[in-house]
Amino acid sequence: MRLTSWLGGALAGQGIDAAAGALVLTSRLSVDLVQKAAMIGARVLIAPSAPTALAVAEAQAAGLALIARGPDGPTLYTETEAE
Repeated sequence: MRLTSWLGGALAGQGIDAAAGALVLTSRLSVDLVQKAAMIGARVLIAPSAPTALAVAEAQAAGLALIARGPDGPTLYTETEAE
């Protein structure tokens, strides 16, 4: 999946800021997807699978809100930094 080139290009082509909404994935939530979402300027990432510990750490470092499956349902793992 080429999230940064395909999605980033589609958003840029339409003049849409990735930070203006949320990215919703239908796949596993790994560190590489967190990094790619951060690269295009996303602020919120939502996925149906539990994130890896490394993905949570990377999202925290990038100031990316991470919402995914937790032990008791949807869980907010990290939050965006206040502006």
